[in-house]
Amino acid sequence: MDNLIPLQPNTRTQNFFALTHDFMIGSGSMQGWRPTMEDSYSIVVNMPNEPFTSMFGVFDGHGGNAISDFVSKNMYYYIVSDPAFKSGSIKDALLNAFQRIDNLLMNHSHYRHLEEGSTAVVVLIRNGTLFCANIGDSRAVAYARGEVIPLSRDHKPELREENFRIVQAGCFVEYGRINGDLAMSRAFGDFRFKRNRRKDMSQQAVISEPDVVEFVITKNWEFVVLACDGIWDTMTNEEVCSFIKSKISKNITVDIICEQIIRKCLCKEYPAPDSLGADNMTIIIVVILDNVCRPYLNIINQAGRLPTVHFISTEAT
Repeated sequence: MDNLIPLQPNTRTQNFFALTHDFMIGSGSMQGWRPTMEDSYSIVVNMPNEPFTSMFGVFDGHGGNAISDFVSKNMYYYIVSDPAFKSGSIKDALLNAFQRIDNLLMNHSHYRHLEEGSTAVVVLIRNGTLFCANIGDSRAVAYARGEVIPLSRDHKPELREENFRIVQAGCFVEYGRINGDLAMSRAFGDFRFKRNRRKDMSQQAVISEPDVVEFVITKNWEFVVLACDGIWDTMTNEEVCSFIKSKISKNITVDIICEQIIRKCLCKEYPAPDSLGADNMTIIIVVILDNVCRPYLNIINQAGRLPTVHFISTEAT
């Protein structure tokens, strides 16, 4: 990653808002103090061939944005086109999609030579069930009547099982980084850490195998948050959820809430390279309109401020 810091941050935010029958969706993204924008995100809802399936993803690139951009634009297709998805095995479809994408990148004449990679946190909601798959340190949480529910875990090199695999693959961990370089133990790309010919792909120092969890969305669930470490390194899970809850209670739309969180996290003074608030920042908030958040929708609709959207498919950087 290029550590050169511009004299001023790029504070232009890219916001997105959508309202469907089931969800109110907002996202925000800012380059901030980084010289380039390496985050990507993906929001896919109400697709004609899969009207009961929605997907949200945040992909935090490092060393460049080519891989994060590719993954954001192709993740949904690789999930829904997998035979396991068509047979109803959503967990297997997510596992397969991650592996297929990384294999494609590794065997591609352009991507395989890049010294860059990307995290991924993907939330797929289908018929009232939520699946979350992640690699790296982008994170997702849910909020349910005062309870913060982690949907993912960060893959850090110092974790016991991750550290064991890294060492067995011939690398080491120094200052919380693989070979003193990479600060995560699972990612797309980063092929320089996936070339031990004595190990299969699941045994490399860096792997692209996601953790996948499944939850039934209950009547207590209010919203889901996905974000990159530019947010989570600055605010805790509880702080983010409390902030969102307080703003929803004031009938502020989620795209504006995303922008407010980003600006709250942004370092206000010229930072050191690893300072909090100096990274790219991307966040998605998905409000679940059934159950406890339905009054929020009713109040906003009565104000005449929001249209209802039935079809959305977007990938952006």
